[in-house]
Amino acid sequence: KTDVYLYMYDLSKGLAGNLAPWLLPAGLTSIWHTGVVAFGREYFFAKDAVWDLPGQTDFGRPTKKVFLGHSIWMQGELHSYICGSLKPIFHRGTYDAIGNNCNHFSDRLCLFLTGRRLPDEVLFQSDRLLQMAAVRAVRPLLNRLLRDHVAERNDAVKAESEDRGDCTKAARAFEVMGQPARDEEVP
Repeated sequence: KTDVYLYMYDLSKGLAGNLAPWLLPAGLTSIWHTGVVAFGREYFFAKDAVWDLPGQTDFGRPTKKVFLGHSIWMQGELHSYICGSLKPIFHRGTYDAIGNNCNHFSDRLCLFLTGRRLPDEVLFQSDRLLQMAAVRAVRPLLNRLLRDHVAERNDAVKAESEDRGDCTKAARAFEVMGQPARDEEVP
């Protein structure tokens, strides 16, 4: 079995908490990006379903780390689930800043791995944001901007992450990195 954590990054860097009493709906004190950590990797959705070293993504250091439980799934089964079930739903063409983002990806991944949903402050973030007329008005612009620039990476890292996101190359990528390419526990 492997431990499963949710890494939470406040994209507002605390600003949402300061604005909450005056401008934001109740319960919206952070703007969360999330990633799920299992098997020594952090899995998240940014243009595509990708992974990186935990806490070393382009989103900086996590604001919170939440232990979600244990999973009995093997790493290969997780990758099969991501490639077969999540990648058709979570890719650049389906990205929506409010309705189909990193938190929706993390929620499905958490359900698969542990049977648990994300914490309410993340799970209901989209609903709270949609209460704001300004967010509804700029949603198309947000989608256009974020679809192409979420976690913009330099060319070397971008090429590596594209390999990581390509399910047909997944086994080879893990072999190159010294990770098992078959269903076995990662120490």
